[in-house]
Amino acid sequence: VWLNYLATAAGPPELYGIDAAPAACLSVPEGATAFCGLQGDAEFLELVIRESGGRFDVVIDDGGHGAGQAEASFQALWPHVVRGGLYVIEDLEFSERPGRRRWAARTGGRTTLRWLFDKVTAAVYRHKTGPPDCAWIFAGEAAAAFKFGGPDNGIQTLD
Repeated sequence: VWLNYLATAAGPPELYGIDAAPAACLSVPEGATAFCGLQGDAEFLELVIRESGGRFDVVIDDGGHGAGQAEASFQALWPHVVRGGLYVIEDLEFSERPGRRRWAARTGGRTTLRWLFDKVTAAVYRHKTGPPDCAWIFAGEAAAAFKFGGPDNGIQTLD
């Protein structure tokens, strides 16, 4: 689906996927490259960055959804999103489900939504902990998108 959706007049995109399931890594479509590993593993993510060239136009995190997983991926991959690129995190509500809250206990009670709220708050108030070079953040019911770069490298707000 993503190969077709992200294709341009110049042709299909370079598409890289990360999955923890070996079977999924073996069944990628032609034109895509799969890396098999855990999104919370910093060494694995460094391997992905190195082998892919580390310049991403779009990152779509539809990963494990556990507390800390989206944060680990974001910390590793965000610096490699090109100016004007997008970083999307799907299924934000998943870490808030009753059966998933046990994972939050491993991170001091912080869920993916809490982590995202902290990023948005830091960005709006321009605290140093906000995503560097973030032009805007869009957060909806189940997903959030970060845009890299902007006219003043600050947060674009709607008044």
